[in-house]
Amino acid sequence: MNVVDTRVPDARAPLRLLKVVPTLLCGGTENQVMALCRSLNHGRTDLEMACLRRLGPFVKEIDDRRIPLAEYPIESFYSLNALAQQAKFARHLTRRRTQIVHAYNFYGNVFAVPPARLAGTPVVIASIRDLGLYLTPMQKRVQRYVCKLADRVLVNADAVKDWLVRDGYAPEKIVVIPNGVDVSRFSAPREPSRLRCELELPPDVPLVAVVSRLTRLKGLEQFLEAAALVGQRFPQARFLVVGETPPHDPTYLDDLKALAGRLCIGDRVIFTGLRSDVPALLANVTVSVMPSLNEALSNALLESMAAGAPIVATRVGGTPEVLTDGKTGLLVPAADVPSLATSIARLLDAPILAAQLGRAARQVIEERYSITRMAATTENLYRDLLTRHARKTERRGIRHERAARETHGQWLGTLTSLVDRPALPIAEPACSVHVVTDDAEFLALEAEWNETVERARIGHPFLRHEWLRTWWECFGRGCRLHILIVRRGGRIAAIAPLLSDTTRSYGISIRRLRLLHNDHTPRADFIVAEQPEESYRAIWKALCEQRDRWDVLQLSQLPEGSPTLDTVSSLAAEDGCLSGVWPSGDAPYVRLAGNWDEYYSRLSSKFRQNVRNRLSRLTRLGEPALETVIDGAALLGAREDAFRLEASGWKAEAGTSIDSDPAVHRFYALLAERASQKRWLHLLFLTVNGERIATSYGARYGNRLFLFKTGYDPAHAQCSPFKLLIYFAVRHAFAEGLTEVDFLGDAEPWKLEWTPTTRAHHWLFVFANTSRARVLHHAKFRLAPVLKRWRA
Repeated sequence: MNVVDTRVPDARAPLRLLKVVPTLLCGGTENQVMALCRSLNHGRTDLEMACLRRLGPFVKEIDDRRIPLAEYPIESFYSLNALAQQAKFARHLTRRRTQIVHAYNFYGNVFAVPPARLAGTPVVIASIRDLGLYLTPMQKRVQRYVCKLADRVLVNADAVKDWLVRDGYAPEKIVVIPNGVDVSRFSAPREPSRLRCELELPPDVPLVAVVSRLTRLKGLEQFLEAAALVGQRFPQARFLVVGETPPHDPTYLDDLKALAGRLCIGDRVIFTGLRSDVPALLANVTVSVMPSLNEALSNALLESMAAGAPIVATRVGGTPEVLTDGKTGLLVPAADVPSLATSIARLLDAPILAAQLGRAARQVIEERYSITRMAATTENLYRDLLTRHARKTERRGIRHERAARETHGQWLGTLTSLVDRPALPIAEPACSVHVVTDDAEFLALEAEWNETVERARIGHPFLRHEWLRTWWECFGRGCRLHILIVRRGGRIAAIAPLLSDTTRSYGISIRRLRLLHNDHTPRADFIVAEQPEESYRAIWKALCEQRDRWDVLQLSQLPEGSPTLDTVSSLAAEDGCLSGVWPSGDAPYVRLAGNWDEYYSRLSSKFRQNVRNRLSRLTRLGEPALETVIDGAALLGAREDAFRLEASGWKAEAGTSIDSDPAVHRFYALLAERASQKRWLHLLFLTVNGERIATSYGARYGNRLFLFKTGYDPAHAQCSPFKLLIYFAVRHAFAEGLTEVDFLGDAEPWKLEWTPTTRAHHWLFVFANTSRARVLHHAKFRLAPVLKRWRA
């Protein structure tokens, strides 16, 4: 007979506690879980642990501490094995009569909370310790549902609570307990010379360090860019990057090293890897930097404060809750490289201020963020929830509780029988659409985004993440991201890279959704990788659901053959929305069929004679050659020559050169840096005796060469250097086995000398089914053409 104990638990009795984590790798959550396990009063806690993969350096420590650790291996939650493991977990909870289950992070929560509730565990706690940027919309919905089953959702910062409340969580269920630090580990005396001796550096060298897991949201690229600026003022400074890459992104470290090389600071940046002596290291750096783009509450921040290190951190997530600007450290906006560099330099310039900030930061940790305080608060929460449960059970009565336990047992039996049955076919998951409006979330999509571009077989680089990210950073001022991500079964099926802004058209103020596009993006479109009909409908449905936020949908520079033009027009017509199309430029391109001699012989004899004459003139000055620059460091150096040549002559006078606009200059500078990492950006030069006299930005993507942003030295105008650059570039493309050279832009006469073939582009305008939008459609597609013909 089951005996149900409804008495209020004895405060002195050990709590039967089980903690669930996905793995035991060396991440922020795992570090906090282990610190909490070390600090809980083991005389008052009967602790055991569970994981989904017995993986990571903390496994040995758990075994050494003789804490029971059970593995419930799950490769996918879309499997009967997942149900089987959850049934096994529930049976264990029932047999052991576990009082508290505390699960961590998405996979831990989804695995443990439902079976714990099913097993009748008195107290079930879920933990969320991030801002959800790594979760798909479907995962967010699943976690929100799972957390409704928990008694409490434990978070580590008010920023996380605020996000969850906005996402539909009940505020009364959310408890904030900040991370804690074992302050005693950070009490070692400072020995600056020891660390510098180990690194083979002079004893007085300033050390600026980032301690972090090396992931793309930690702002490490911005740190290196800031380091390059700081290094100009403090050439003796060295920059430490301490940490390792996660298993899912092993090449990121190589990307960072390559970036350091391109920034010409490769010899001043030290990548130390993972270190076990972080407390000693932090105690002896000159400045500790937290450049995260998105963060809930960083353990590295608290550890730096505990070590008394002067800190520069980005104002993200829970960081401002802990670090007070000008009192315990310096705060800067996320992704703001100049501000980051300025603040680092300020602390290097002012050692007295730096020391004051470090001491104040240490005091804050001792008073409010010690691991002892965190452990006591957490244990008090456990006991309070257990007491509440016992009193609630006592009020409901033993009989009711016994009936509940019998029901749980029946459910467990049913679950066990289900997992023993043959597998049934799983229905194809439906589409879901998520709107990305946050810069950090957009940045986090890079790998998935580019993988989607490749699956969509888009034959140009202008929709790749690095292109659009750079465009947004340089031209997105005054706008807001409104990117629609369509997922199917968790994988991205389609992307509509849109932004929202307001403008005036024909005297009417309008709200507009438009593609991330201006004159510096030659081609734009939606990215559709699978199930095109379903994906387009999902995008249109999402746009219709937000129709009160836009008057016009503007899809600029859609290339000939894009299904977006006809599909979106048809979907709009079905819903009674007016649309209209404007023809845009026709971009000439050369099909590289046959060989160079055959192609060249088909060009007009007059044109070929002109090329021979120009080449003869240039040869009298020296040996002409085509130079193609691809590699990072060389490309960054050559970039300045390209800017100089592009600005020569009429472009600088007309104010249309790259150097004429700081935003445009930044765009092409950053694009060269980022695209060179992917090795698709080529800088082409025509040289004579080694002197660069003409240039073009080139994108070698797949089997095609794209040419844009061209220029030449007017001192050699009599030789037509740009015409000769095209001559050598097209000839080289034939030799390389490429299939096309695309001149992009408009059908200018010089391009048509090389080819009569063009690719049309169109702008599609879709108008919301409102009076304002219908008036605008009438003005744009009825009145404006009539006025244009009349004036002609």
